[in-house]
Amino acid sequence: MRRLLLVALLTTAALLAGCAGTAERRDTRAEVGDEVPAATSMNEADIRFLQAMAAHTEQSVEIARSVQDRIDDPEIKILVGAVKATEFDEHVMTRAWLQAVDSDPAATAPAQDAGRAITDGGLARLRGTPDAAVDAVLCELLGTHHRIAAEFARSHAEAGTSPEVLAYARRVERSRTAGAELLDRLSAGDA
Repeated sequence: MRRLLLVALLTTAALLAGCAGTAERRDTRAEVGDEVPAATSMNEADIRFLQAMAAHTEQSVEIARSVQDRIDDPEIKILVGAVKATEFDEHVMTRAWLQAVDSDPAATAPAQDAGRAITDGGLARLRGTPDAAVDAVLCELLGTHHRIAAEFARSHAEAGTSPEVLAYARRVERSRTAGAELLDRLSAGDA
């Protein structure tokens, strides 16, 4: 059952990654190009959502990178690799959409939101965690991070106007909710 759930989540992550662009670039500040589909009819709420998601996905990649060599459970390692690849692609996509609507660097700078404080504190805790406890702390931190994104995406559904950004928000809500639930089960050893 645990393997089936992991395969299902990884399949979802792969599909989402395909929707978001390519995984060839590894620097989250990479230049974006023509491989990212355009978003249309964005309002201010869409732009704020994309700014927050650009910051969120950058944080997710940072969390994954910070402990990728210290994870003990092979299934958690695979899941974290999928999260890193998917959220990197989403980061490239959100930055491209933001750059397309506003050339002002401040508009495409990562949003400073409450999630940053949670991530910074969690990263410090994670980096200071003994190797034997990394899996549990990582699952807790990444699960919380996923729940924040899912809730933010859920709340965007009523405010946004861009069909592409709204579709992205729905994907984020579904994938982060499923990811948080799987992280909870992996942490408890129930998946």
